[in-house]
Amino acid sequence: MVKTMFDKNFNKVLEKADYIYGRHKKNKGDSWRTLPIDSHADGVREEYEEWHDEYRKTLKALRNNDKLQAREFEENQFYELIDLMNRCMMYAEVIRLRMEARKDG
Repeated sequence: MVKTMFDKNFNKVLEKADYIYGRHKKNKGDSWRTLPIDSHADGVREEYEEWHDEYRKTLKALRNNDKLQAREFEENQFYELIDLMNRCMMYAEVIRLRMEARKDG
């Protein structure tokens, strides 16, 4: 069985995600709450594409046996994944708020 960073630590992963989301909200204010839903979807797609580009660069560097460059691209992947996670969490929160409004209305 392959061990992953999530083994027996998933609560820590969720706590870290919540921390990142909180920091992102603090820096952005509440303006993200009023964006149209399609803006959130576009933001998720853009962040995914940025991560995927770094992923492809990492693979290319590995194929070229350029380990230093591969490490740099891999580090960039980390930051792009954090951005993607933030976007997904904001999008999910907007959807959750809309669901609650429908229940109350």
